[in-house]
Amino acid sequence: MARIPTLEQATAAIRRVLGWLVTCYEWVRSWRWSLPVVIVGLMLILMLVFLVLFIQAREDLDKAVRAKVDTEATMIGAIEQAETSEVDCTEKMSTVAARQGTRTAELKASLEACTAMVEPCLTVSPPAVRLTDTSPLLPTSTVTPTPMPTLTSTPTASPTPTATPTSTPTSTPTPTDTPTPRTETPTPLPPTVLDVAPKCMTCDPNSTERQAVVVIGDNFVATPTVSLCNVAAVVLGVTDEFITVTIPLSIAAGSYGLTVTNPDGQSGVLSPAFIVHESYGITIALESPYLVTFGAGGTEPYNDRRYQKQEIFFEVPTTSLSNGDSLFINILDAETGGKVDDDQGDGYDTTTRYTVYGKAGAITSADIGPGFPITDSLDDKWNFTLDSFSLAQGELVEGRYIFTLTVEGLGGNDANWYRVALSNSRYTNTIPSDVQMYAYSWVSLVNKTYQPYLYLYPYIPESLAGAVGPSDNTLWLQSFGCEYAVEYLWIRTPLREMRASCLVTDGRFWPTYFPVDEGEEGATWTAGLIAPAVAKTDYLGFSAAGERDVPLRIYTRPMIATLSDTDVR
Repeated sequence: MARIPTLEQATAAIRRVLGWLVTCYEWVRSWRWSLPVVIVGLMLILMLVFLVLFIQAREDLDKAVRAKVDTEATMIGAIEQAETSEVDCTEKMSTVAARQGTRTAELKASLEACTAMVEPCLTVSPPAVRLTDTSPLLPTSTVTPTPMPTLTSTPTASPTPTATPTSTPTSTPTPTDTPTPRTETPTPLPPTVLDVAPKCMTCDPNSTERQAVVVIGDNFVATPTVSLCNVAAVVLGVTDEFITVTIPLSIAAGSYGLTVTNPDGQSGVLSPAFIVHESYGITIALESPYLVTFGAGGTEPYNDRRYQKQEIFFEVPTTSLSNGDSLFINILDAETGGKVDDDQGDGYDTTTRYTVYGKAGAITSADIGPGFPITDSLDDKWNFTLDSFSLAQGELVEGRYIFTLTVEGLGGNDANWYRVALSNSRYTNTIPSDVQMYAYSWVSLVNKTYQPYLYLYPYIPESLAGAVGPSDNTLWLQSFGCEYAVEYLWIRTPLREMRASCLVTDGRFWPTYFPVDEGEEGATWTAGLIAPAVAKTDYLGFSAAGERDVPLRIYTRPMIATLSDTDVR
């Protein structure tokens, strides 16, 4: 390796170089050369110095490389010599073991031969000896000697030769590339949307604030996109099971499906999931848009019976009010005359009858005609109320009390503009938000001053989704009276938007049918009529039908069938 110079050596080298430069400068100066020539000369000298230093550094680097190569070669030779010595030792050990085995076998054979020669001598028994005593003084006795035991030679067990260990020479392993095992990445699951909280909110078209909503589900991945139909939500936080978002309060009223899309493009949908009301608070107004009813003497095209009678239904859940609570139907501009109605000629002469029906028939009724006093307190104000009635007087159907209000033109030919509201207070329109108003056909108006926007909410039953045949899963819009004041009809389902144009030739919208996709049923759609900036009024009828031309309910505010009364509130 190249040796790093010490600080003193580096300082001395720098001083020498500076001394050379000063000497060169004095020498050049003595020759009185010009400054550019001096500078050029100094630069050449510096270049030569740097060249010398570079050559010296290159030589040091080459020496370090050669030293490293020599060291590696020495190490490799030592390893090879060790391997050779190990092989020689192994061979010598094998030779000694073989010789030891041969010597053991020879000793065993000699031992067996000696045993065979000695064994016959050891097994011979001597004969018995009888001794006879001839002395007369002693009795004769016979002594029987104890025979000698037979000696049996027990051969010594031959030693079992031990297996000679064979040493396997160890070789240096050759490095090989170890393949990286494949890790199967599991396919991520799509997100699942199970619920939202809260399930409803009220909108404010002029607000810049936002409503916080928590999305509940599974398989959420940071950071997903969340949308209500075509309205993007702002994601504040996300876990595997929860997403916190905010929704603008300026969102339009209606029923919405909620879509969560993970970064990998997989998405999950809950539809319908969320509902947006037009009014504020838990107790809100249930008011119709401006409606129009012509007198029985109306001229063409308003002599059609559809223009002369309006049926409106109210449904009140049994859990909303007590049976003894009083209900009121308040009417805005109940009379025909003044600044809001439309005189068809010869002065206002139209009589309108308002009747409320319950389970036993008519509950209350009122006729308002030319003799009805028209004052500033009534004109375009909520200052007329039909007689009160109780909740128990309604027709009970599937946990809801149903009331019917009919508005009928009895005489004259004028157009009566009015609005109606169901309330639990006289002159003030307040009612729980789960109370609904609907009709099977609405006759309304579009006017840039009084009603530039008309929003109605046809309810799509679950039977319309996924049915077989184009006539079974289609919303059919039946309209009349669309002439010049309506720019277009805007349709928004919980998941998408569509448009229909006004056909001036026959007063209908086109197209008149819209397919129902999965997730768009069990809730209301939004039908918005948009008026252009022209000073004209369209009186138009609007109805909807589903499979086999069955009429559909058209509500005055959005609803979702799966939401309980508590959720809606």
